[in-house]
Order: sequence, then C-alpha cells, then structure tokens
Amino acid sequence: MAQIGYGYGSEFQLLRFLGHHRNDLEEAIRKAIGDSHESFYWFDFDFADREKVISGDSEMCGLSFLKKEIPKISGVCDKVKKYPWNFDRWQYWDAVFKLNDVIYFVEAKAHKDEIKSGNKKHGGTHSKEILEFMKGQFSCATEEWLKDYYQFANRLSTVSLLNNNGISCKLVNIYFVDGYYDREHSINKDTSEESFRAEIVQELKALGIDEKEKDKYVIDVFIDANP
Repeated sequence: MAQIGYGYGSEFQLLRFLGHHRNDLEEAIRKAIGDSHESFYWFDFDFADREKVISGDSEMCGLSFLKKEIPKISGVCDKVKKYPWNFDRWQYWDAVFKLNDVIYFVEAKAHKDEIKSGNKKHGGTHSKEILEFMKGQFSCATEEWLKDYYQFANRLSTVSLLNNNGISCKLVNIYFVDGYYDREHSINKDTSEESFRAEIVQELKALGIDEKEKDKYVIDVFIDANP
C-alpha cells in the first residue's frame, strides 16, 4: 500500500471520508449515479504482515478477491490467462463497493496531476500484450493508451471486459477538491474542480474517447474535502 500522507492526499481523504464522513461520501456517490435506496456494501481489505506493510493492510488488487461474491469472475480471469502478466496483481483499487447488484471500483484523486500516471511498471516487453488487451475492449486504443493516462485506460479496459462478460460494474473516480495541502512541507497542489475537469477533457482527448462512451463505464464524483 502506498504511503499515506497525514492530513493530505487521495488515500488520506478517502479513508477520512469512509471513516468520518461516510454519509456525505455515499450521498455524493448516489447523486452522481442517480437515486438509490439500497445500502452500500463496501468490501474490506485483507490484513497484511506489519513487518512488510506499515499499515497492516494489503491492497485490493486484480479480481480474485471478488470470486466469493461473484463466481463468474473466475471465468473472466481464465479468459485473460494468455497474457504474460499476472492479471490478479496488475492493478490496485482504492476501494470497491456494491450497490444495486453493480460493482463499483473506486479510484481517488486529490490533485489534478494524479490523473496522469505513465506506464512505467508495466512497460517494456509487456507493452505489446497490454495494448492487445486494450484493443480487444476498445477499437480506438492506440499506443497513447500506454502513456500519460495509462492507469485510467487500464481500468477502463478492465471494466469493459467485465461488462462484456455479464458482470455489471463501473469505475468511480472520486476527485477531492481542496484535498491536498502538505503543511509540513508547505506544498499546495492545484485541486480545484475546474482543474480536475480540464485534465479529464485532456485525458479523453488523448485516448480518443468521447463523453458518451466514457459515461457507459465511468462515474465522476467531486467532493469538497474541506467545506
């Protein structure tokens, strides 16, 4: 698990809202996805060896952790075994919840620069296979999908794969407005809603995806971290 900044950053804000402002968080999500009177079911993280992971928790990664809840996930995992990387370890989710029998994968951002995340970890010899996987989900996928907005392209392709195999799911991007100020180091990032939205426009342009196509798979939620 990535190091959590005390008092700032996307992981801190998400944990803060899950722990201290759950009603506000869920209400913001409900508003973004449409009214629902069903209860949220948040998946728990597994515990980890504190000698290896300072938080004592392991990250939610891949899809295997959903097998008990959604047996059909096993079939989807089998379909992607032809790829050389370990599909159960290649992506990490900030949180996962279920609502109205739909699985929602959460990605939190605390400043606009976090929207960009290059393909460093999964580059090199695997790039060709990863792009092949992405093209299998979106015909518009190009090598640009392996560059600045790789993380989003990766998750978008996975959500598409699941939906195409009968598993209803969406990606929830939570943007914490005014959510990043590192007082210890006097670092204040650009976290305005306007800057987030402008970067999202650039992201979609770079990937060649229009808003209508994106809305099939993605929910954007903007939350004021310090109202």
